[in-house]
Amino acid sequence: MIPLFLISLLVSSTPLSVATTDDALALMANPAGLATNRNINLYYLYNFGSTDTLTKRGDFWHNQSFALQAGNLGISYLDMTDFRIGVGTKLTDGISFGTAYRRVHGRSFWDAGILIRPHQYISFGAVMQSIGHQVRNQYITGIGIRPLTNRLTLTCDFYSDDWKNPRIGLETEPINGVEIKGKITPDGVYSIQAGINLDKISIGSILNSATEKNSSKRWAGYLRLSGERRRSLIKPAPRFLEMNLTGTIADQKTGFSLFGGSVDYTTYQVLNTIQKAKQDKSIKGIVLKLNNPNMSFAVAQEIKSALHDFKKENKELIVYAPNMGIIDYYLACSGDQIISHPLGETHIPGITSRSMFLKGSLDKLGLEFDYERIGKHKNAPEMLTQDTMSLATREVINSILDDYYEHITNTIAEERNFTKEQIIEKINYGFYLAKQARQHGLLDDLYYEDELDSIFKAKYKGFAKITDTRFNRQKDYEYDWSDLPVVAVIYANGEITQGESRTDFLMGGNTCGANTMVRAIRQARKDKNTKAVILRIDSPGGDGFASDLIFRELELTRKDKPVIVSMGSLSASGGYYIAMVADKIFVSPATITGSIGVFAAKLVTRDMYEKLGIKTETLKRGERADAYSSDRTFTDSEREILQNQLQEFYDQFIDKVAQYRNLTVEYVDSVGQGRIWTGNQAQQNLLVDSIGGLLNAIDYAKEKAQVKKVKLEFGPVSRMGFKKILASIMKIYE
Repeated sequence: MIPLFLISLLVSSTPLSVATTDDALALMANPAGLATNRNINLYYLYNFGSTDTLTKRGDFWHNQSFALQAGNLGISYLDMTDFRIGVGTKLTDGISFGTAYRRVHGRSFWDAGILIRPHQYISFGAVMQSIGHQVRNQYITGIGIRPLTNRLTLTCDFYSDDWKNPRIGLETEPINGVEIKGKITPDGVYSIQAGINLDKISIGSILNSATEKNSSKRWAGYLRLSGERRRSLIKPAPRFLEMNLTGTIADQKTGFSLFGGSVDYTTYQVLNTIQKAKQDKSIKGIVLKLNNPNMSFAVAQEIKSALHDFKKENKELIVYAPNMGIIDYYLACSGDQIISHPLGETHIPGITSRSMFLKGSLDKLGLEFDYERIGKHKNAPEMLTQDTMSLATREVINSILDDYYEHITNTIAEERNFTKEQIIEKINYGFYLAKQARQHGLLDDLYYEDELDSIFKAKYKGFAKITDTRFNRQKDYEYDWSDLPVVAVIYANGEITQGESRTDFLMGGNTCGANTMVRAIRQARKDKNTKAVILRIDSPGGDGFASDLIFRELELTRKDKPVIVSMGSLSASGGYYIAMVADKIFVSPATITGSIGVFAAKLVTRDMYEKLGIKTETLKRGERADAYSSDRTFTDSEREILQNQLQEFYDQFIDKVAQYRNLTVEYVDSVGQGRIWTGNQAQQNLLVDSIGGLLNAIDYAKEKAQVKKVKLEFGPVSRMGFKKILASIMKIYE
């Protein structure tokens, strides 16, 4: 015999509501609740029988039930004769649909439900049970209301076979980890559920009142296991997070390539780990292991800033770095303690910039680079047209090195308690073995990596360690009903080109395709749930027309919602062109930006052809039809035309900068002329707004959107893709 009490316990007599149940038990209440797509969670319930006798009803297997959710799929076993499987899907923001199949006593039934959550404080649910079944067809509707907090929920459910007897319910969590739920009908039938949460484990019991059919109360117990952390009655044990930074850290991962290197961690992945550790009250400190990470100075500054914010919460930072260069050491100085390998090395000889000039090689090959430019500092063509660095370029690079060096020396001196003169002296010496570095006060301790855990446990008794991999897999239970508002983070990564974004199939570099970018920005603008757009730029610029296409789409978007720019390592020329439209521009101190200028060029192969014995003949209609031919340089009249066109583009460039930065055209021209600036210098010259990284841009987006929590959606994804590879091959053989 089926234990009718146990089935009714799960379906109608428990405090389950079709409007509020959205975990594994949604399969018994409203399958649309499975659309919450929660992490794996499992319920085990056991029926202890009557509270009068506590005798068990039937055999062991007939007194237990299971319910499992994995993503948007649910499976349950109510006893040996009742099996269910269901799925939920999100139709649109705030509206979900679900369906479930039931096999009971060899007979099949279908249920369907809908869940509507227009606001975080209200939820509507409706279920049609046993669709198409002539006898047991039933409708259930319900509403859930939260009076300004997710700790208290009031529910009311109506059943089609008993409309006059609604189930009134209450769900509350008065203190962390204590759950109380209850349901009562006007005729006095009630059920009460009480339980405690211990992080990912919950235990509790359900008491069901006597009815006309059952003269005694019934009692069941349950155990819930979850992949998500809930509010806990007991504070979790204090922990230290072990973070391992190794490999390449950059803004965006690349697609497949034959010879290009991969990106091991994105900048946001690292920053988000640190921010989560800052917000997690159980994390008391970070052990940061630097294993020769490859990152730009600007990325190191963002990570350093996040670590400083972490320490402001009275949390400790210990850095372990076997071998360090100047950027690694700059980052390591954020630590309360710097530990290195006994045979490690600390190399901090300063910073350098190296320029390569290819004119001599091109001359030997018979190649000439012919160009025109606007802006005396627009030096991109110099490596192909000169043998040495121009005075203007030398001035700019020295200015950047001075700014970087000043920042590095000031920061290290302050954080390691040196005077400015002392740290400059140490940098001038440059190369230290680990023992020397400790003697000079650059390091605090020397240990082998395998000794760290025992040292740590001796110093911090009772503390546990968690790796960054495990820590990032943790997921907190989302109590709020409504979908979080979205902030779109759109990456402009690589050279700006026309067409689609892609990864170079051979060398692996990303390009920033205008079509891809415009599509992503437009989608964010039209999405009602997207409240702000963050453009994260790491680009040297590129095609002027492509840049203007992106600029225009951002200009239209700014009329509807905030547009914020976060500059990464590089945002120059076209990279600055697409940034200037933003409501606010954030920049790291070491970001390279500016380069407000323009140039056009072509490669002349005439002399090379002559050396190789290649002859060409040109037939044309139109005096300048071959102006961009590689057979010759520009004529004087062509140069004049080209200069006029470049000047027109430059003029509209500085006009737009003046308009969106609220500056005069004359001032923009004075800081333009193709000159690049560090982030610090750009802020002083009013080209950007604030020193800060991606996390600062996200916080500002929340402020502009007037929300406390958001969901970040990243895009666009740049991939070469098999179809593109195949298309390229087919084009070659056309």
